Amino acid sequence: MQEARSELSALYLGLKSDVEISKESLSDSSSGFPDRVYVKTVFSLVEGVTFRVRQYMISAADAGIYTIDYPSLSFLSETTYKINPQGKIKEKEEHLSFLPGFKFTFKTFAACLGMNEFAERAFSDHGFNQFKLSVDVRNRLIHPKRTQEMMVSRSEREMVKTAEQWFHSLAFPLIEAAFERENLPNQ
Repeated sequence: MQEARSELSALYLGLKSDVEISKESLSDSSSGFPDRVYVKTVFSLVEGVTFRVRQYMISAADAGIYTIDYPSLSFLSETTYKINPQGKIKEKEEHLSFLPGFKFTFKTFAACLGMNEFAERAFSDHGFNQFKLSVDVRNRLIHPKRTQEMMVSRSEREMVKTAEQWFHSLAFPLIEAAFERENLPNQ
């Protein structure tokens, strides 16, 4: 449990620092590489923290801190099971699609903490709409097919900044609440 907490904290802080450093290179007078680095770094933060939140929840469930049903645990662990022709169970890695996996992770995390209303408000916020649109920018930059797809407009950059702020406003309060709950007596 302590290892999962430490990994989540260290990864969040390290990647948040990377995002802050990448922001320092942004300029209104130029675009290109610094913009691409910023967008990719923001989504590296989001994807890394989302993965670590899943690992933290699995660890907390194993420790009896959270009660998570089996189907949810299976999705959180990105694992499915099949029976092979010999009648033996085989584990298969099953990666979640980014946006549905992201929403599932944070809604499940909020439910574990009794913060469902917080998550519902967050996912109905304008910032989440900007986040969803930013995913398209991220996808375009990660998998460019033409040189035009490598460019980030100023409006897209501002959209990603809003998405980044929204992500912190969702993730940080949940992580903070989880760590506080973990420190309560009889946990």
